[in-house]
Amino acid sequence: MSPYESQGMVVGEAIAAGLPCVVANKAGVADYVKKGYALGVENPTDENEIAEKMEMALKEPGKYIHEDAEFMDWDDVAREIAKVYKEIAGKK
Repeated sequence: MSPYESQGMVVGEAIAAGLPCVVANKAGVADYVKKGYALGVENPTDENEIAEKMEMALKEPGKYIHEDAEFMDWDDVAREIAKVYKEIAGKK
């Protein structure tokens, strides 16, 4: 479990593949938690909290599987990054 996952593309791909995910509720993957696509762990070093969330996912797997979830692909990510760069360049 990484508290530093910025984009979360691997998590998005796992969710889209129908796998329940337990993630640190930090950075980019926090959006998946907000949308209900993943179970979030507030303290990624707390083994008990991680185990609790994993147990939840195993007890009710259908509740945490979202094969129909739509996620950005790499082209979308590149467009969003380019848009930010253009905004920054325009402020100079």
